[in-house]
Amino acid sequence: PRSTLFPYTTLFRSTEIPAALGGREWQTLNLAGNQIADLPPELGAFRVSTLNLSFNSIERLPPPSANGNVVFLDLSFNHLTAIPPELVSWSGLYQLNLAWNRISGPIPDFLVNLPLRWLDLSVNPFTPGPVPDWMSRFGPALIELRLHATRRTGTIPDWLADRTNLQRLDLGANPLTAGPVPRRLANLHLTELRLDGTNRTGPLPTWPLWNESLNVLSLANNAFDPGPVPKPPARNNLWVLDLENTRRTGPLTAAFLRQVPQLRVLRLSRNPLDGWLPDAPSTLRQLRTLRLDANRLLGTVPPSILALSHLGELPSLEVPWLNHDDLEVGIDLRWNGLRTVTPEVAAFVNAHQIGGGDFRDTQTVPPSGLQAAGAGPGSVRLTWIPLRTDSSPGYYQIYCSAAPDGALAPCGRTADKRASSFVVTGLGPGSHDFQLRTVTLPHSFNANRIESLPTPVVRY
Repeated sequence: PRSTLFPYTTLFRSTEIPAALGGREWQTLNLAGNQIADLPPELGAFRVSTLNLSFNSIERLPPPSANGNVVFLDLSFNHLTAIPPELVSWSGLYQLNLAWNRISGPIPDFLVNLPLRWLDLSVNPFTPGPVPDWMSRFGPALIELRLHATRRTGTIPDWLADRTNLQRLDLGANPLTAGPVPRRLANLHLTELRLDGTNRTGPLPTWPLWNESLNVLSLANNAFDPGPVPKPPARNNLWVLDLENTRRTGPLTAAFLRQVPQLRVLRLSRNPLDGWLPDAPSTLRQLRTLRLDANRLLGTVPPSILALSHLGELPSLEVPWLNHDDLEVGIDLRWNGLRTVTPEVAAFVNAHQIGGGDFRDTQTVPPSGLQAAGAGPGSVRLTWIPLRTDSSPGYYQIYCSAAPDGALAPCGRTADKRASSFVVTGLGPGSHDFQLRTVTLPHSFNANRIESLPTPVVRY
């Protein structure tokens, strides 16, 4: 057959490639997800243009006798420890994926002798150093460059902005020199930009969102200046937006959600977002992942969330924007101040909860059953039912008014959240109004201080 595709399943419970596969002209030979450890010399006789050997146990590259028919070689998720210079004998190779191996040492400059258009070396323990200058000699046909988690240092090279055909750039998870996202990158018509965890500072750039071709924007885990979630333009094609831990402030608005209806992945975790969760997530009908954990969101989870019918579904393995993080699908609303008003909403969120468990156990909500009774002259005893499932640090803040219908002001606090009563003293004559809020202090799961919505007012 001229075109045969083996799916991502185990085909051979063996460490060898059957010799019977050789001697034919294959367009695609996919042996991913097996137990292959060694590549035989006979592989050089295979006439194949696309060779997928990912998710195996291969410790060395195919033999240098391999012919020049291969244009796409995928050896990701294997046990390679080096890139031998003999690889240049694959003279027709223009797509090379060596991600998620064990390759150490410097990134070898002989790779520039290959006619590469796609290069992925992500998640390998290379010797720390800057993005190599020799990579600037890759031809203008360079379409994709991925150096995620390869221990790159220094600055983002200026020459990248001159690669006008570059579509996908991933430098994420590298300890680059601190600085803003280079404005020159706006000259490119990128479909994917990942600079997460690269010490970016300054204002969160809005210019990447102006590019209608951009499908993926990941700027997570960077200390940008505090500010709101940026407003995308009316015309955009964002599929993945990751602004986790970027110091986003203010509310998450319904207007924002309506402007990104094609989103598959939205991550805004570990920001000090506040306000109510908007009643418009049903506009995100393509959404697979929604992460809003560790913010300061309050109020109810809107019933419209039930319309997210694709939530938790894995995206196609063949979409160009997919990376390892995008396989974490589902919803995460933990460590906020949210509640549900219907059992259907609670069951839906818990059924799709990333990490499992009942998300309600982590919410900063007001206690129930607040009552007031006299405790002596100028004193009132307040009692309530504490939050039994919440073990995070914090307390109950008591508010009272000097006169009925007067302004409520703080007038005491409990030692912790286990308390079920508090005596307010020093009150003047007449009736007073009382109210409680739950306060959760910063902890390992949420760096924010959260103050819940108030209990109903009681009068005594």
